[in-house]
Amino acid sequence: MAKHNLQGLLLSVGILLMLVCINSVYGQPSGSQNLELEKWIVEQTASGTPADLCEFGKIKAAQCIEENYPLISARTIEELLLSGVKGAPRKSIQISHATVEDEIHMDNTSIPVEVNFKYCHFKKVVDFSQSEFAKSVIFDNSHFDGKVSLGLSKIGGNLSFYTAAFNANDPADFSSIIVAGNVVMAASKFSGSVWFQSGQIDGGLDLKFTNFSNPNGTANFQGLAVRGDVLLVGSKNGPTMFDTAVRFDGAKIGGIIQGNNWTFFTNTKEPPRFDDMKTATAEFSIHSFKCRPDFIGMTYDNIQTYEEDPYGEKLAALLDQGQFRTDVYARAEDFLRKNGKADAANRVFFHYKAQERTWLPWYSRWWSGFLMVFIGYGRQPWLAFFWWLGVIAFGVAMFFKKSWMTLSDKKETGHESSRYYNPFWYSLDLFAPVIDLGSAKTWEPGPKHKYPRFARQYSYLHKILGWILIPIALAAITGYLK
Repeated sequence: MAKHNLQGLLLSVGILLMLVCINSVYGQPSGSQNLELEKWIVEQTASGTPADLCEFGKIKAAQCIEENYPLISARTIEELLLSGVKGAPRKSIQISHATVEDEIHMDNTSIPVEVNFKYCHFKKVVDFSQSEFAKSVIFDNSHFDGKVSLGLSKIGGNLSFYTAAFNANDPADFSSIIVAGNVVMAASKFSGSVWFQSGQIDGGLDLKFTNFSNPNGTANFQGLAVRGDVLLVGSKNGPTMFDTAVRFDGAKIGGIIQGNNWTFFTNTKEPPRFDDMKTATAEFSIHSFKCRPDFIGMTYDNIQTYEEDPYGEKLAALLDQGQFRTDVYARAEDFLRKNGKADAANRVFFHYKAQERTWLPWYSRWWSGFLMVFIGYGRQPWLAFFWWLGVIAFGVAMFFKKSWMTLSDKKETGHESSRYYNPFWYSLDLFAPVIDLGSAKTWEPGPKHKYPRFARQYSYLHKILGWILIPIALAAITGYLK
C-alpha cells in the first residue's frame, strides 16, 4: 500500500513539473492561480476524484455558468489523457465546468482512460480522429464552438454527448466510428451537419429530443450499422427536429428505428432517405414528414405507425406520403398478410392502387376504378354479388307489369293472359348468360310499356351487362383476376 501511495505521489509531482514546463514554453495561461488550478486537477485525477472547477474556484452554484468557467489549456488536457500510458493508477479523467480556448489535437492517439468532460466549453477544434479509446468518451452538457472530429476512431465503451451543443457550421464528424457501447446524442443541438456514415455501434443510438437546425446541412447515417435501437422520438417540450437533410439509406439496425408524433423531418430540398435500410422494426408517425420520404427497398421484420392502427389505414397513409414504388406497398402488404391481418393488408393494397391510378392514362384509370368498386380488385369479389342484385332489381322494376310485356312469338299475340310471367325470373333469365329459364325467350317489352322504346333498348343492355359482369366476377372469385 505504501509503495502504491509513493508511486501516486511521484506521478503527481512529475505531471505537475511537466505542466509547469509546458506553460513556460507554449505561453499557455499561467500565473500562480493557473498553476494552482492545474496542480489541483492533477491531485484530483490522481486520486480518481472528479475535478469540478467551480468547486476549486469556490464559485457558488448559481454563478457556475459558462461565462464563469475557469480556463484550462489544451496541453493540460492532452497530457492528462496521455499520462495513463505511464502507469497512472486512475481509470478516468473527469473534469467539469471548464473552458478550453485553444485547439485540441489528439488524432491518431491511444487513450487508456475514460474521457469524461461535463459542462465544458471548447472554443476551438476538438480532434480525436483515428484515435483509440480504451473506455467510454463522455462530453455531456458541453458546448463546442469549433469542429469536432472522432472520425475513424474506436471507442471501447459508450460515446455520450447528452445535451451537448455543436455551434460550428462545420460538420461534427463521427464517420466510420466504431463504438463498443451506446451512442447518446439525446437533447443535443447541431448547427451544422453530423456525419455517422459507415460507422458501427454495438449498442443503440439515442437521438431523442435532438435538434438538427441547418437546412443546408445533412444528418448522415448512411450505411451505419447499429446493433440496438435508433431512437428519434421527441416530446411537446423537446421535439426531435431534422431541418437538415436526413440519410439512413443502407443503414442496418438490429432493433427498432422509432419516431413519434413529435419527430419532424422538415427539409423540403431533399427527402428523408430510408431506402435500402434494413431494420427489425420501423415505427414512424403520419405527422412527421413535410417532404416525401424514400422507403424504396427498405426491409423490416415489422412496420407500424406511432398512432393506433387496428385496420391498417394509418400505415397505408404513411406509405402514401412516401415516394411511390410498387415494392414499398407490396412489402407492407405481405408483412400484414403473414401476420394474419388480411383486412389491413387489403387496405394497403387499395391505397397502392389509388396511388397507381394517378400515374395511369385516363382509360386505365377508368378501368382501375371500375375493378375497385365492382370486385375490390379481386380482394373483395363478394362486392359483385350486390352489383348483380342491383342490375336484376332494376330489371324487375323496368319489366314489373305483365301488361307492359308482350309475347316474343307474334303468332301468340293476344294470348298473354294465359301465359305465366314473373318479372324477377324474366330479369334473372335475361341477365345470366348461362341460365335458360325460357322466360327471356317468351317475353319482351311491348307497346303498352310506359317507356316502350327505352325498355326495348335497355333489355339489350341488361343482357350485355350479364355477359360482362358475371365473367369478371367469376375470374375474381377463382383468383384469376387480382
